[in-house]
Amino acid sequence: MIFPNSPINNKTMQIKKFYRLSVFAAIFSAFLFTFANAQESSTAPEMSVVGIKLGDRESAKKYLLSGHVPRVDEEGRTSYFFYNEWGTQVMRLTVASADDPYFITEIEVFAVNDSYRKRHYQDTKNGLMPTENGIFIGFRQTAFNLIVGVRNVGKANTIGPSEVVKLKGEPDERVTIEKDRELLRYEVGDVELDDESTADYRAEYEFYKKKLKRFSIKIVPER
Repeated sequence: MIFPNSPINNKTMQIKKFYRLSVFAAIFSAFLFTFANAQESSTAPEMSVVGIKLGDRESAKKYLLSGHVPRVDEEGRTSYFFYNEWGTQVMRLTVASADDPYFITEIEVFAVNDSYRKRHYQDTKNGLMPTENGIFIGFRQTAFNLIVGVRNVGKANTIGPSEVVKLKGEPDERVTIEKDRELLRYEVGDVELDDESTADYRAEYEFYKKKLKRFSIKIVPER
């Protein structure tokens, strides 16, 4: 029998504590390494969100299920809508047409609050909806937050205009929409798609009080 205050029990507790700290340190280090790589400057166009790539039907087929039904808006655009895991943002996938439901021409992600009550599908696997280079809306979650289950809501853990410029370079256009609201626009011509065709590319990043609230990446295929 091992008594609560015995040297053996204390040593066992110390070993367990050391093991837990080692595991946490390893996870945290891996997170920092992954995020550092994702945050390296890349002036190439952002082409995907949560693995869905513009103009790549195969990536869309892996995400969209047979039961997902698109909507047609007043402007004639055919789109799918998804909430993220936490219901704090919406991703809109716009396709070329109802006849070509897997050719994604635009991906838009925007933050929503409790007053937003529209019915959408839900992506229960993604709390954040990042691009391939780590641009996302919301608060960055550290390994500690993921382990303890408490969401990180610190101001220093959001994407602002300076972070986007650091990643993408200076925009083609900066627009001040109103006080505290700013829009960065990027345009690239003749972007090569997976089917070897080309398209013009446009991206917008909208900020409110230096926090990213909406972004859109779009291709206009040549006809």
